[in-house]
Amino acid sequence: MFSATMGKEVAGIARRYLHDPVEVTIGARNQAAPNITHHCYTVHASSRYASLRRLIDMTPDLFGLVFRRTRRDTQELADMLARDGYAVEPLHGDLSQMQRDSVMNRFRRRQIRLLIATDVAARGIDVDDITHIIHYDLPDDIDVYTHRSGRTARAGKSGYSIVFVTPAERYRIGLMERRLKIRFVDQLVPDGVEVCRQRLLNMAEHLAAQTIDEEALAPFLPALDARLAGLTREDLLKRVLANELARIKGAHVSHQNLNAGAPAASAAKRGGPPRAERETGPMHTF
Repeated sequence: MFSATMGKEVAGIARRYLHDPVEVTIGARNQAAPNITHHCYTVHASSRYASLRRLIDMTPDLFGLVFRRTRRDTQELADMLARDGYAVEPLHGDLSQMQRDSVMNRFRRRQIRLLIATDVAARGIDVDDITHIIHYDLPDDIDVYTHRSGRTARAGKSGYSIVFVTPAERYRIGLMERRLKIRFVDQLVPDGVEVCRQRLLNMAEHLAAQTIDEEALAPFLPALDARLAGLTREDLLKRVLANELARIKGAHVSHQNLNAGAPAASAAKRGGPPRAERETGPMHTF
């Protein structure tokens, strides 16, 4: 049997029923790859979706997986992102094998930018050059985090593992740091205006790097030049960028600060052993 994990229950069955079993282990158990950067965003639950959109729009080369707990949540998030114009597909247990194969083939060809997946459906995914793993929901089992994030930073490459947590879940970051021996870097969700600025800069870089077919354009240039003769360079630039700004402005500028207060310092900044953070204010202990 080959397996990425060996649960305690399975190991117990092996010890009880097998005669002289041999276990061959390659690598360390439940150890995160050293070239993965772990980022943590503290947001309220109602701000998760808007925060995810800002991160996607701020990262033009993002190609990865977004994890959710249930099939229903996975489908719901995929539908919302697709409705807002993102190249995404869901991957969960309700898909037939034919549908799953179709989704995976499109993902490998990068026709899909993000897969929205459950932990069970994502088992066995082996796709090169995945840049980001996004934990929209934290896994119930801490060790599952290692298996999720291990789908990036393969073959010596680097990658990012991003988690969204609510203020009430902050304590779990300390638990994961101690258990998995990793360090999370606290990050702030970017401002909506900054997202728009970055998108326009990306578009400008794309225009500057555009390959021009002079021969194909030659027959049309005289007519276009006459039509645009009254516009200055600045006027042309504004019109080129106006459509892109109109598309993203409503999604981001209308949102205010999405961060749930100032994030706690990461373990790396604290300089000491990671510990669970506790909220301030009136509290009740159960």
